[in-house]
Formats: sequence, structure tokens, C-alpha cells
Amino acid sequence: SPPFTPPALCRSGTSCDMAQGRPLSGVQQLAHVTLVLGTFCLGFGLMGLGMSCLVDAKSASEMYGLEVARDSKDLAWVQVAGIRDLSVGMATLALFIYQRPALRVFVPTTMFIAAGDAVTTSAWGGSFPAPFNHIFGVVGIAVLSVAAWLDPTLDQLSHVALLSESH
Repeated sequence: SPPFTPPALCRSGTSCDMAQGRPLSGVQQLAHVTLVLGTFCLGFGLMGLGMSCLVDAKSASEMYGLEVARDSKDLAWVQVAGIRDLSVGMATLALFIYQRPALRVFVPTTMFIAAGDAVTTSAWGGSFPAPFNHIFGVVGIAVLSVAAWLDPTLDQLSHVALLSESH
């Protein structure tokens, strides 16, 4: 066997319940894979969205569903939303790396951002399909939230602490 076995892997190479040291069940395995992939999609997706708001606020406002004129001071609000999205994306990835169990609380709170964006876009007459894109985000975050609570590998206090203890 190798000198270092990551805590999320059993000796057989399959994902395992770190608290119990046994392979994950089918639902647990699905939750774990969904958590990993979903966290990367959420984190990098928000970072990309945030960067687009900062680099080209006009195009981002159109994509968002609430078009702002190129010479409007309202473009600053698009950039503010971009900074928010970039920051939430970075926080998502940082928590995944350094404090995975916190994703169980953090991810569901991001649902309020997506839901607020959907309501705001609809209330201000956002063009199709923008309100539905935000609703799709709410659904995706809801699935990720459930996966976080079903994934037993998050039952440990700190992923980084486990890595350092394994050495």
C-alpha cells in the first residue's frame, strides 16, 4: 500500500466514510460525487460570472436580463454584483479546500442570492431567459445543499486537519 492514503479513500481505492473507514453506499457515493462536481461548478461558475461583470459590465447586464445603457452609471451596480459573485465563488472553493464541513451551511445560504436575483430580475422586467437562469441556479444549489448533508465525508471537523494527521 502507498505511504500516504488520502482520508477520503479506502485502501481499495474507493471513496469511504472517513468516520467509519468503510466504503460509501450508492447514495453516499452519489452525494459525494455531486458535492465535489457541484462545488467546482458553483465556485468556478460564480467566479466566471463575476469576472464577466467586471470586464464587460454592459454585456453582463444583458446576460443578467436587466440591460443597462453603456454610458449609464448603473453599470457600477453590475460591477458590484460581479464583485459579490467573484467573492462568493472564491469562498466556495476555499471552504471546499480548507473547511469542507462548512459547505453544509454555506451552500444553502447562497440559494438566497440566486433566489433574490431571480425575484429582482422578474420584478424589474428582465428579458427571457434570465429569470429562468436564476431559478435554474436555485435548483442547482438546492441539489448541492442536499448532497452536502448526505455526504458522510463531511462529518469530519476539518479536511486539512485530516490531511496533516495522515502524514
